[in-house]
Amino acid sequence: MKKKNGELSATVPQFLNYAKLIGAFSPGGKNDADELFTSSYIMSLKGLRIAPAAFEPGYLDIFSAPDSQRLQEILRLMAEDGIQALWATRGGHGAMRLLDSLEEKWSSFPKDKPIIGYSDITALHLARLAATGVGGWHGPNLTSYCKESFPLEEAPLFGSKAHPWYFQDIAVLRPGAAQGPLLGGNLTLFSHLYGGKYCSPSCGCILMLEDVGEKPYAIDRYLVALRLKGAFEKAAGIVFGQFTDCGNPKEIEEVLKAFSDSLRVPVAMGGPFGHGPINIFWYEGEEGLLELTSGGGKLSFLMR
Repeated sequence: MKKKNGELSATVPQFLNYAKLIGAFSPGGKNDADELFTSSYIMSLKGLRIAPAAFEPGYLDIFSAPDSQRLQEILRLMAEDGIQALWATRGGHGAMRLLDSLEEKWSSFPKDKPIIGYSDITALHLARLAATGVGGWHGPNLTSYCKESFPLEEAPLFGSKAHPWYFQDIAVLRPGAAQGPLLGGNLTLFSHLYGGKYCSPSCGCILMLEDVGEKPYAIDRYLVALRLKGAFEKAAGIVFGQFTDCGNPKEIEEVLKAFSDSLRVPVAMGGPFGHGPINIFWYEGEEGLLELTSGGGKLSFLMR
């Protein structure tokens, strides 16, 4: 995503061929070995060729492996010609620890080799986008996607038609229209990285934000931190996704509604992405059109 006349220009999604090899990698939390094996096997039954992650046991009971090994796995998969994409096995914590080591390497990676994942993987999406303008697929990690029942060829990341996301009237927090690149992911990661070298100011972007396991007061704190950094003044619109296991859902709704009252851009909540049972793929940096009225609205994906 490159700046153009003070704004950020959109990037074209990189679609995959479900018959070609995809590299599983674990840049964050440790894996459950049985779950990882089962996931790879199930995906192979669906016709997807997965190159298994190189490590499984875990490290310090937090990470899948030491930082240096997780970094080398990314470098190896990016350099391997037969790998068309890198798909994170899971989220957790640890991807942000790799950003300094990756800073000078993003430009050497093939532009047509996307990263796939969400949650902790938000850090990799944002850093790569800021450094090179190359986006990635925000959506289920490998161990969760294997449980999906729809055919692979119908999934957005394999080039299927992107249907608009529709919002009911109660989900519209501020009416209006906005068009711009989609930017964001996990609210916690986004708020920590925004404004620094790994997440450029989001001029003209539609912010996409979700979270898991955070109390309502923490959600408000992250939003206020972003407001103090000027994120919402620069944004064109906002779509809040799922806030899963974040306490009383009504309290979360009230937090989002009260916060949106102070904004000047169109805002919708309840987008079908995040840590809930529905987590639809969208491409970091692709062009979106958000159209909201008091009676409802939709988010359209203009590049696919």
